[in-house]
Parts: sequence; structure tokens; C-alpha cells
Amino acid sequence: MRNIIIFFSSVVITIIFFLLINLFFRTDKKVEEYNINTRICVECNEENIINKFKLNYSEYADDNGNVELKIKVNKYDDRAERFEVALMNNYNQISFNIGDNYEKVLTYIFSINEFEEEKIVNILIPRENFVYTNNFVLSIRQDIDIYCGENELARELGTVCLNFEFINQDGLKTDINCSNQEISNIKSAQRTEILLECLNRKDTALLQVKPGEEIKMRMTIGVNENSGNILMWACLNSKQIEINNKKISCINLEKGTEGELNIHFTAPKEKGTYEFELFCQPYDFTGTNKYYIISSERYTIRVK
Repeated sequence: MRNIIIFFSSVVITIIFFLLINLFFRTDKKVEEYNINTRICVECNEENIINKFKLNYSEYADDNGNVELKIKVNKYDDRAERFEVALMNNYNQISFNIGDNYEKVLTYIFSINEFEEEKIVNILIPRENFVYTNNFVLSIRQDIDIYCGENELARELGTVCLNFEFINQDGLKTDINCSNQEISNIKSAQRTEILLECLNRKDTALLQVKPGEEIKMRMTIGVNENSGNILMWACLNSKQIEINNKKISCINLEKGTEGELNIHFTAPKEKGTYEFELFCQPYDFTGTNKYYIISSERYTIRVK
């Protein structure tokens, strides 16, 4: 009987020991979780324009020549989230008007609390922004309080970029001004994506830098589209920045290939935390085709 009790006690002690070891390692290791569930719709004159490409400006402009976009965001998470809206025309960031007083802003932040499921935001694009061809990129950065440098699971969450074009028959004809960038190490590839690697810092989701410090990266870009022209731009917290001293660049890459490009940009002078994202869009300069916009993995830039 005594041997049975000793055996039973040994088993209990062993089980408790392994439970404590398991508990120690589970509490010592930070378990990251992240998910976001949203649906976004953009309307103009009560018409969903997300899947449209060429729009006639005269059919959508109001009596003052302005165009109003209604952004409808549905959120399906049981928590509060904030979003940031920005707008580009012909790949240069522009201001727009918001609210009843038509306040002029470069970006607009709005929130949806944990009890709300939908938010509608109306933005007004002023008449003076419309030239002959107007290739708009409406970007909506989601869940902006979550930085990928603090939770790497958020790194794959790209900014939602919606592309649509207004043709203004009475507008001034202009060209997209971009700087050509030379690609190296070209090889065969069947994918369309952007890969980034930081060159002058340890390549992690969080880059800690000094104010005004230059950040260097190597970009690998692959294209499996009909067009070999690729437009490239980048943003910090939804604000367009210069890459290789240019706000917009053009890369020429044959279909079914990928290549490398060294890029650099300057960290902000103001201390703070910023989210960096690089965007590329295969582009047909004849204006006859629409291509989706792809983005890189995000980086958190912490200026200390």
C-alpha cells in the first residue's frame, strides 16, 4: 500500500512539474493575435464606382463643378477602430474638403466605436483638381492605431487603394510626370508582388531611427501583367513622401520577370511613430486598361 501511495505521489508531482514548466513558457512568450473584418464601398451620385474605370466628369460633377464621394465602411469587429483617408490625382497627393463646413484637409481620420457597424464619410473633390485625365487613387488606411512594429501580424494588412478615372473633356491635357528608375538583376518570375529589405538597419518590422536619418532599402518587384510600366510611390502615415528624391517613379519591367532596385528616403524630423508603405501599380500609359495597386509589407518607423 505504501509503495502505491509513493508511486501515486510521484506521478502527481511529475504532472504538476510539467504543468508549471508549460505555464512558465506560455506566459513568458507573448502570443500575438490580430484580425480585422471590414467592407468598403465608394459611391458617387448613389452609384458604386469601385469597379468602374473611366467616368465622365460632367455626369458626376455638381452645379459648382465639384465631385462628391461617399465612403461607406462596414466594420464587423467588436472593438473600436480608426481609419485614415487620403486622395491622389495623377499620383500626386491632393487636398479635399470634408464635413459640413467643407474643411480643406490632406488626410482625414475617422473612428468607428465598438457599438457601431457602419460609418459614412463624404469627401468633396474641388473643381480645380480636374484636368483632362484624372486618375484618382483613394486610399483608406485601416486600424491606424495598430503598428506592425508592435504586432507583426498586422504587417500584411495593406492600405485599401481604390483606383478610378474621371475624363473632363474641357480640362487641360497633362502627362503623368515621373522619373524613370533603372532595375537590376532581372530574372524570370511569375508573380506580381513587392518585397523589401532594409539595408542600413536590422531588417525587422520596427526601425528605430534618428530625426532626418536616411533609410535605405532594396526592393524586389515582380510583374506578371501585360504592361511593363510600373508606377511607384510611398507614404508615411498616409502622407506621400519622396523615394529616391522623387514622389513618383516609373519602372519598366517585362511581363514575367522581376528585378531589384535600391531605394532611399528620409525619416521625418519630428519624433514619433510612423507606418511606412510602398505602392506599385502596373500602368498602361495609353489609358485603355485598369490595373490593381499592390503594396509592400509595412514597416514601423520610430523616430527617437
